[in-house]
Amino acid sequence: MNRRNFILTGVATLTGCAGGYATREISSVAACCSLLWEAKYVDYAIGSLAVVEINEASPTFTFPTGKSHFFGARILGQLPSNAVLEVVSDYEGVWLPSATLFVPQFAFLDEQFNILSTVEPDLYQVQGKLYKSGIVHRSFYGACLAPVTSAYVVVFTNMPSLSSKRTQLLNPGGLGASNSLNRANQSYLQTDKRDFALGKVEHLTPNSGFATFDLPRTPVGEIRLTIS
Repeated sequence: MNRRNFILTGVATLTGCAGGYATREISSVAACCSLLWEAKYVDYAIGSLAVVEINEASPTFTFPTGKSHFFGARILGQLPSNAVLEVVSDYEGVWLPSATLFVPQFAFLDEQFNILSTVEPDLYQVQGKLYKSGIVHRSFYGACLAPVTSAYVVVFTNMPSLSSKRTQLLNPGGLGASNSLNRANQSYLQTDKRDFALGKVEHLTPNSGFATFDLPRTPVGEIRLTIS
């Protein structure tokens, strides 16, 4: 399948890094709307690769977990019964002890804008997924099931829990992988995306000096995603 690579943004361009968000409290930002059907949605083609950027200029909405900047996409066409959303987020920072990570939640809506499910996928420290090369081991990958009746997907963060949540450096196990980054990555590339989405992938702590570091989460940032 040919994949189209395009950028979905809450604004025209990303105006600042996630770390600069502390200069502005989201509680003082007016919500764009009171109902999800009033929000703006960008068309998303099933199977395409999208880069989603959310920053402090993106619209806000008061979700059940609190107010958050968000991005909404309208899914074009009918999802297959076994559809999976895959996501990659790259950590920000010179090295792991000072790094942060953007870990969003995904709300799937039906045609009437009813919430079908809300998921925050487990993320694994891996590389080479979703068509981007870069610094080794900077990428974190996760997947979740997308309900077949989904017509929209909304990307947002659980703002009240950001100060207490951390993302551990976890590698995917299974398929003979040990706590070696190289073998874990090999296992990850061979493991079906549905196994990640269904929580069937073993968690392994990397065998390195950074194994004890937990990455603080940021309320804004950039991810790559595909639904197929």
